[in-house]
Amino acid sequence: MSNILVIDDDAAVRSLLQDVLAGKGHACATASDGPEALDKIAHGRYDLVILDHNMPKMTGTEVLFQLRSDPRYATLPVVICTSDALFQRKAEAGTATGNPAGCVRKPIDMEKLVELVAALTVPAKAA
Repeated sequence: MSNILVIDDDAAVRSLLQDVLAGKGHACATASDGPEALDKIAHGRYDLVILDHNMPKMTGTEVLFQLRSDPRYATLPVVICTSDALFQRKAEAGTATGNPAGCVRKPIDMEKLVELVAALTVPAKAA
């Protein structure tokens, strides 16, 4: 089971993503904005972050930049969810700011997101 942090300013999106991912066996926490997310990341352990690109207080790009500038989180996989087609093209080309591990266009294709999460998370090994 992977620990995933879902960051989105829309409560309905947070709830939907949390339900879908929990249904696939992942533990999910949520945050509604960048500052809350950075605090949760600093005080928790996450295997993957799903990050909304357009948020108040801090954009997803600003959150990703903060994560990449901290050696503890420089390699933390981050998937950006965005309606910004230009950002998505850059992410797919590997030229997006912060080098996200993946990008999913909004409205979110849940099947694509679940496949991406599965590819980016490693199941816990049996003890």
